[in-house]
Amino acid sequence: MLPDEVGAAAKILDEGEAEWPARLARQAINALADAGLVLRGLDYQRYDASGLVVEANPITLYEPDGRDDVERSRQRLLEGVAYLKARDTPVIVWNVRQRQRPSVRADVGIADHTVAEPELRTSIGDREPRR
Repeated sequence: MLPDEVGAAAKILDEGEAEWPARLARQAINALADAGLVLRGLDYQRYDASGLVVEANPITLYEPDGRDDVERSRQRLLEGVAYLKARDTPVIVWNVRQRQRPSVRADVGIADHTVAEPELRTSIGDREPRR
């Protein structure tokens, strides 16, 4: 289960990724890995004052190979946190197979604290406001 502060701050995006405030990125990564999830990537996005995504980029990716994936993915994403800036909103992606099951969110304690977000769009014409 996620610590209360981390679970309460989680926002699940439509594709199954979750975002947190930058100050909670390390805690979220550690809590998800502690729950046994293989973390697939750390991205960031930036929003303007009206809630539109103005920038979105990957920071680090992890491709599981069956050798200690939970811990190796945790370390890869924790290394990526160093590249976050205070204005960044970290987006964490975990096992593709598991992230498709809504129960996984409940298993780690974030289902009751989530808000459906629009699909992340990075082109200028496709921006949508955060809800």
